[in-house]
Amino acid sequence: MHHFRPTGSSFKRFLRALVWLSPVSLLFVACTPTITSESVETNIKTGFQDLTGFVLDSIDCPENIAAQAGKTYECAAIATGESFKIVVKPTGEGAQFNWEPVPMAMNVNNIETQLRDYVQGRSKFVVDSVNCPKLILADPTKVYECELVAGQERGIVRVKPTGKDTQYDWEIVTEKNAGSTSSPELPPSLNSPASPAPLPPPPQ
Repeated sequence: MHHFRPTGSSFKRFLRALVWLSPVSLLFVACTPTITSESVETNIKTGFQDLTGFVLDSIDCPENIAAQAGKTYECAAIATGESFKIVVKPTGEGAQFNWEPVPMAMNVNNIETQLRDYVQGRSKFVVDSVNCPKLILADPTKVYECELVAGQERGIVRVKPTGKDTQYDWEIVTEKNAGSTSSPELPPSLNSPASPAPLPPPPQ
């Protein structure tokens, strides 16, 4: 068996090698903690259902998200046939993170209530219901159709997000019953925030 006995020069080279290797070794030891994609996806699924009332069809997030403040990650999500992104931002406090859909998911219940109240306030009709798609995104490239029911009347209300927060434009494009195809009593389009803020009062 041979034993290595460093000479003076070889021992100095050995020490210099340790000096160069030590910082590299420390980098591997002090690595940034990560958040698994599974935990992120599970958290978002639960939160999205609480926020909107329905379940994501699918969500796909990057593997091993660094738990570091200032980082941004994107998950691909699908709900009720709509594809959109969910932006994930770690807070830097353990495995905690914030997330939000992009474009923003609008409050459909508020939209239906606003349309019903405004149409009813501006016309002779008593609106029985307004039924919009379950998911409306604040995407100005998209147009959504809601069904308005007022007695025997059936109307299609076209809702178009403006891209400015949760604001949208809308107009009634068709009204149908047994003997007519339109009604001039219904109001023109309205630019209104899709939020609990009150709608403008009907004209006196």
